[in-house]
Order: sequence, then structure tokens, then C-alpha cells
Amino acid sequence: TSNKRFGASLGALSSGRVGISSLTIGLLINCCTIVIRYSCVRKQFGPLPGVEIPVIEYQTQNWRLIPIVASLYVYRHLALSVFDNLVDFYALSMSNDEDDQDLLAYMGRELHALSCSCKAICTWNTQKACQECREACGGHGYLYATGFGNIRNDNDPSCTFEGDNNVILQQTSNYILSNYEDIYKNNTPINSPFKSILFIENMKNTLHDNCCSLTPECDIK
Repeated sequence: TSNKRFGASLGALSSGRVGISSLTIGLLINCCTIVIRYSCVRKQFGPLPGVEIPVIEYQTQNWRLIPIVASLYVYRHLALSVFDNLVDFYALSMSNDEDDQDLLAYMGRELHALSCSCKAICTWNTQKACQECREACGGHGYLYATGFGNIRNDNDPSCTFEGDNNVILQQTSNYILSNYEDIYKNNTPINSPFKSILFIENMKNTLHDNCCSLTPECDIK
């Protein structure tokens, strides 16, 4: 049917966004490597006269850089996970079994939503992280030799390439809302081959949760 073909075509068009997500993670790795190495080598001031300590020892430098390094692990796992989903989609697309076509259509729609959100948040995060890393290197961060300029040149176009981030994120939100409508208005079960939107089944309970997370008691509850 036309819906099956459309779903399959959405999945096939996702490879570009998946590739961009992996590329921008590589750029983020470069940013983290540059700024952490610099911060460990660069010494400035110290608790005693004549003694200087690496700037990585300063709390403000940690406060700026450690979240970026942590985000690298999270987004790298995300990009690899979506890439694995893409491989599964293409593997199933080689099948000539008619029974697989429905599953392929559902996989294509979900992969489209995943790749849109993954590409958007990965490129935006790298763009923001690169600027923060450059500033964390002080005046040296603006030298051509640091490589930050090349990293920005490679990453910034990705924010609009294969779809402007602000636009393609709406593709993901539309996908989530359409499935929400199916389960709560049409009583249709969710078809999520990659299990990325199964949280919708418990969405109402989550929204009615009164846990404020402002006190230790709330966190324990």
C-alpha cells in the first residue's frame, strides 16, 4: 500500500541524518580532547607564591568541562544506537516476505523520527560545546592551531544540512503525538519496533505524578 511504501521511504532517507550524527560526535570528541589536554598542561596561579597549578584543578573549569565530557558519552551511545536501528532497517528491507512489509513501514516511520531528533540534538550540543571549549582555553582557544575553527566550520552546516534542526524536530514531535492519539483516542496499540516510544503507554501516569524532586523525601519516593 501507499502507507507501507511511504514508511519504508522515510527510513531509507534517514541514512544522511544518521551519518551526520556520527560525524558530529567525532567533532565533539576532538573538542573534548583539545580542551582537557590544554587544561591539564596550562598552569596559572596557585595557593602558594611561585607555585602554579593546572587550570583543570579549578572548580569553574571543572564546572564548564565535565558536563561536556559526560554529554559526549550519552550522545555517542545515542548515535550508535540509532545507527544500529538503521542497520536493522536495511537488513529487513532486503526481505521479499510480504509479512515483513508492515514491520518495515513501522520501522521506517520510527527511524525517521529517531534520526531527526538525534541529528538535531547532537549537532546543537556539539555547536554549543565547541564554543564553550574554545572559551575555556582562554586566548589560546582562538588560535588557528587549536583546530576549534575547523571544528566549527565542519559542524555548523550540519545544523541545517539534511533538514533545519528546528524543522525536523517537529517531525519527531508529530510522530509522538500521532501515536499518543492512536493509543488514547483510537485504542490502537503502539507499534514501536525500536521501543523508543513505549513510554507513551505510561504517559498519563507520569504526567499525574506529584513527585517534585525538590527534597530527598521526594527523590526516595
